[in-house]
Amino acid sequence: MLKDVICDDCEIDIEQLEAVFDGLCHYQISYDVYFSVEELLEYIVLHRKKYHLYIFDIEMPYMTGLELAKEIRKININALFVFLTGYNQYVMDGFKITTRLFSMYNRRNR
Repeated sequence: MLKDVICDDCEIDIEQLEAVFDGLCHYQISYDVYFSVEELLEYIVLHRKKYHLYIFDIEMPYMTGLELAKEIRKININALFVFLTGYNQYVMDGFKITTRLFSMYNRRNR
């Protein structure tokens, strides 16, 4: 089973991602949701939790999704990341962390 995590400080974005994951019910995928970087990091450190896929908003309070990915990369060298942003300036920074995945989305719904 694939175990994924979503971390975003915007409830609307979380709901949209949950709808996508819930639509994949015929696959063996489970996911956890965190609304703050602090909450996710605390859980990962306390429980030594590793996920297969990490989906982060890039702009969040406390630290950016890019900074969060760098911290997780220290713990989980094989982690895959998807970064969510409506800002083009972050694209190249995202590729410095991973060359595998990058996602853009439109922030009109905010």
